[in-house]
Amino acid sequence: MDKKLYEEIKYNEKLITIILWSNYTSDKIVFFSPPDFSQQLGYLPNKRGNIIKSHIHKKIDRKVECANARSKTSKSESPEKSDFS
Repeated sequence: MDKKLYEEIKYNEKLITIILWSNYTSDKIVFFSPPDFSQQLGYLPNKRGNIIKSHIHKKIDRKVECANARSKTSKSESPEKSDFS
């Protein structure tokens, strides 16, 4: 039985990850992710003198939300007395 060279993992019919197995090889550049994904998974063979053709990256607007957390717990305090209780 031949092992698949790459695998798509889906959850509720939605593609959540692509696994590219270490034995995959190609003589050309191959992209596995759909073009509408914000990040792309591709295989680029690294040959001496290889030149990547000019291309455009999709602009992505991102919003990052952070929460600051502090803890005053010392080694002598029990977890019940920390700020996270």
